[in-house]
Amino acid sequence: LNMGCPKPFSAGQGMGQALLKDPARAASIVKELRRTLPETVAVSCKIRMLGDADEPDEAATADLVRALEAAGAACVAVHCRYAGDDPPKTPARQDETRSLFETLRNEHVAFRERCPLLANGDYYSPDAVATACSGDGRADGVLVGRPALLDPSAIFRTDADRKAREDVLKEYLNLADRYDTHYKNAKYVVMEMLARRRHPAAARARQAAADP
Repeated sequence: LNMGCPKPFSAGQGMGQALLKDPARAASIVKELRRTLPETVAVSCKIRMLGDADEPDEAATADLVRALEAAGAACVAVHCRYAGDDPPKTPARQDETRSLFETLRNEHVAFRERCPLLANGDYYSPDAVATACSGDGRADGVLVGRPALLDPSAIFRTDADRKAREDVLKEYLNLADRYDTHYKNAKYVVMEMLARRRHPAAARARQAAADP
């Protein structure tokens, strides 16, 4: 259940990040999904942090995560930006996610034993992923979106082990053909890999330096 999408076609219809304004409805959707779906199907959620840069509201965000877990969410991912933040113009607030995760684990056994907490937002390198998943406030895993569009070979490899961009594109197109990906989606992904738009300057520079 994606409650992080800011696009008007989603939020304008009460979906996406609009659900952050109505935690009770969000929890009721999760509860109904858990009731009707087979046990083998996990219900997961993705949210953004509540509040804004001037008035962050970690307490409200923690309340929402607890409500989603109680409703049946198997895991919860937190995009470390607020509703209205526009990546890459707005830097990811990864330290605030760590604080939230530490609070949740300290207060509730569910987040130590059965409900993984996942981090999302500008994890472009192995070092960034390792940092997110270690220490106090660690994430149990990370979600990547734009980093995979910049270079899916870069996230879990050192610069020395990365694949050439041409090889990445060829491998993606072979997989797209194998799994019958719609041509419009395949074209979009290839154009994103080539254009390098919507990424932080540091990530673009790292990519440019690694390209042959």
